[in-house]
Amino acid sequence: MDDDIRSPEEAFSLLANETRFGILRALWDAEDDALSFSELRERSGVSDSGQFNYHLGKLVGAFVRETEGGYALRYAGYQAIGAVLAGAYTRETTVDPVPVDGACPECGGPLEASYREERARIGCANCGAAITEYDVPPGIVDAYEPEELPHVFDRWVRTQMPQHLAGFCPRCLGRLRTALAPDLSAEDDPPAVTHECDRCVFSSYSVVGAVVLDHPAVVAFHYDHGVDLRETPLWELDWIVSSRHELVSTDPPRARVYVRYGDEELAVDVDADGDVTDVKRRPA
Repeated sequence: MDDDIRSPEEAFSLLANETRFGILRALWDAEDDALSFSELRERSGVSDSGQFNYHLGKLVGAFVRETEGGYALRYAGYQAIGAVLAGAYTRETTVDPVPVDGACPECGGPLEASYREERARIGCANCGAAITEYDVPPGIVDAYEPEELPHVFDRWVRTQMPQHLAGFCPRCLGRLRTALAPDLSAEDDPPAVTHECDRCVFSSYSVVGAVVLDHPAVVAFHYDHGVDLRETPLWELDWIVSSRHELVSTDPPRARVYVRYGDEELAVDVDADGDVTDVKRRPA
């Protein structure tokens, strides 16, 4: 694949100018409409035509595309402005703990949600156990009232897991590889799954139960038992972090996830790459 590849340093240096950022913002505000040279210069607020032409030329190819109808943002341009609006470079937001419906699976204590240093956390107010933790952009948090944040955090995590399993890094869109990682699990904890990017340093992990959440058999099993997974927060699904999940093979690694409701159980096998290989529905 023959691509015109720029180094990260070169790409970022192109944005280190107020005029260039103003050009990108003007194109963002134009939505899907291409702007002519004169329209773009006027909306960018640059009076000197020569200076404007120079800075626009630096952006064309990397962040801006030139079409027959004028100038428009490339994907990288949308990403750059979107990151600023999401607060990735401009906000520092903290949210004090707010109550969360549900009980701690460890001690039965009350749950609470908090947000600090761009990380959302659902945990126990009594024993301190973390139910789920995840990076969340500040721009998401700023758009909601504190009491809405538990639901927002749940929705955000649910958007990220399918992206991980589809193999796309949430930071650089490089290839993300999912794998069972039994060495990361304590003796009484469910098997862990890692997600690591081939391109950047992104790495995260989850319990194996999380990777089967959207599998059709798991969704149908819950629906048959009167549970709509779309409306049920992750922390209310105690089977996701159940210690009953087990590593059934180490060479190659293979795990089994158990989902139980009433007198029925679903056993879901997961292979070394985090893919579901077998599902059995049986009496509990």
